[in-house]
Amino acid sequence: MNIGLVVLDSDKKVVQCSDAGASLLGVSSQQALGQSIEHLLRQRAGDCVLPADLHLLMRRIAGPDPEPGDLEVVFLQINYRRLKVTVFPLTGDDGNDGAGLLFRDVTADMENDEFIDNLSHALLNPITSVIGYSELLGKVRLDQNQRGWLETIHTSGRRLAELVEDVVEDVVEATGLERDGAQYAEEIFSLDSAIDETLADTNLLTTFHQIEVRMNPHLPKVKTGRAALESILRNLLRNALNHGPRGSTVTLSARHEEQSGRLVISVKDQGQGIAESDADLVFTPFFQSRQLAESSDSATSLCLYIAKSLVKNLGEEIWWENDSHQGATFHFSVAAAP
Repeated sequence: MNIGLVVLDSDKKVVQCSDAGASLLGVSSQQALGQSIEHLLRQRAGDCVLPADLHLLMRRIAGPDPEPGDLEVVFLQINYRRLKVTVFPLTGDDGNDGAGLLFRDVTADMENDEFIDNLSHALLNPITSVIGYSELLGKVRLDQNQRGWLETIHTSGRRLAELVEDVVEDVVEATGLERDGAQYAEEIFSLDSAIDETLADTNLLTTFHQIEVRMNPHLPKVKTGRAALESILRNLLRNALNHGPRGSTVTLSARHEEQSGRLVISVKDQGQGIAESDADLVFTPFFQSRQLAESSDSATSLCLYIAKSLVKNLGEEIWWENDSHQGATFHFSVAAAP
């Protein structure tokens, strides 16, 4: 998540600036210090799609009493990046009034429904403040205990922001499937290439788990919608990562069923498995097994619901089973290319 925080003194000059905030202003954090925010923003005016938005932002900041509120500014030179800028007043140690600016990239949010977009902003705004201020506090002198507390605050804030973004992303995808369905043109491609593409997704990066791929190198190619297949894999992997304990391994494998002419792809975690009482609820929205919840600190999600919806749209099957020793495995089928 790209979040930037800039703190101004009573003269509207930069006194604190996070690295992300400086980047969004087009300078380094050291270059920003001591400069007038109006000067820094005017340097970006030529990039702005609607200069009036930038001028309104400057008027809000430059007055004797900075006017709190949110504005959105769109820049051309960074691929139409839409930045939401939150202005809030601050009182310095000397008693003089300054201002704070919180920059957040909301480009992707503009593709969402208005309700989901507003919900995302409402949840993320206080979280981004926590992240931004913790970054600034990291630049002051602290003892070892204080440094540890601050790192916990910063890490937890980023984790919470990621969880909110994951849920919003799931809701958007699930809402689109319910409202519009999904049609995918059939393609013939190797399963290996789809897996490599899926694992390159930054949302699947983890320092707490290992993802192990066990593939027969002689598997036939698949014939299905590639985007749908990659989305199914991504959601099943996310579900496994959410529910497997730290240090565990998530295993992705596939086998060819020659008689049925299909490939069966499997994702196995090392969690606690699924309780028998939850068997009929597994693919319902926001499902989380009570058995899993006892050992997991992750939020509930729509991963399994989305995966099943996509598999159904492809005319294929998805099912699950508990491992006799540990964890649960989710399987789904795709057609093998002739």
